[in-house]
Amino acid sequence: MISGAAFRPPTRADGGDAVTRTLRYLLAQGPSFAAVTAGPGPIRWADATGHGTVTPPAVHAVDTLGAGDVLHGAFAWAVAQGAGARRADLVAALTSASGVASRSVGSFGSRAWLGPAPTSD
Repeated sequence: MISGAAFRPPTRADGGDAVTRTLRYLLAQGPSFAAVTAGPGPIRWADATGHGTVTPPAVHAVDTLGAGDVLHGAFAWAVAQGAGARRADLVAALTSASGVASRSVGSFGSRAWLGPAPTSD
């Protein structure tokens, strides 16, 4: 389960910062792996036995519209391709998805980055 940093659980969990509380809340809802994004900042993830971060590639963002949707879709695609349920597989899927989302913000429009690269005449 992936959430943005703006999400606030409906109940107050004890201890830690807001992201830690959100991760605990998300895991308590049933998934074995959860992550919280923070725009261009590190994505924090957790499972039942540990936690860590994924740092997205640094890019010059032109338009961030749809970046979260791209991240979620790329993560779901990686999992559907057989990423597995092991922590290493899920972290790899999250890392890959952050790269795809980072590429998506480099052009104007939520889908422009999908087309062929513009040519200079």
